[in-house]
Amino acid sequence: YQVFLQDPSLFWKMHKEIEDLVGTADPNQAHLAIAELEKRGKVKAVITQNIDMLHQKAGTGTYGANIYQLHGEYGKLQCIKCKKEFSYDGIDTKNVDYPVCECSGYIKPKVILFGESLPHGVLEGAMNECSNADCLIVVGSSLLISPANFIPSIAKQYGAQLIFINRENTIMDDLADVFLKGNAGEIFTQLLKIIKT
Repeated sequence: YQVFLQDPSLFWKMHKEIEDLVGTADPNQAHLAIAELEKRGKVKAVITQNIDMLHQKAGTGTYGANIYQLHGEYGKLQCIKCKKEFSYDGIDTKNVDYPVCECSGYIKPKVILFGESLPHGVLEGAMNECSNADCLIVVGSSLLISPANFIPSIAKQYGAQLIFINRENTIMDDLADVFLKGNAGEIFTQLLKIIKT
């Protein structure tokens, strides 16, 4: 975050290089399966560290599931001074070194940079969901980043069953009731077939 404050033009130069990649990404089989499980009433909330909005693109949230994006939302911009939000359509990010709000504050993607606090209320909402969950499925996370890595412990403390789906082992595997090692999309495709029967 300090780098952004010191030189917003450097940040925006790097941002422009990845903007098209993130903006055009499509949901994978795991995102689509989670949305389908929500449709069937099996998913009540999604807590994600990802900023790419792929859960929403897949349809998650359509049937009432809460989505907690711990590290922010790539699809929005925000002034760091007055906190006003903007859409990418409403701000010229291509033809300027960096966008500036009418209040003279720098505008940046509404994502959390290292050194910034999490969005107000998001972590609290996620923790509340965990304390009321029957089951928590952890997908594709190393569980190394705090405070997200506390979520499985909290859910377990309140009696939730834990399922980890990951390509690699994590430092919290001993907490899991079930560990499914492999590609999340392939595993969720199989889970959907099982749940259908």
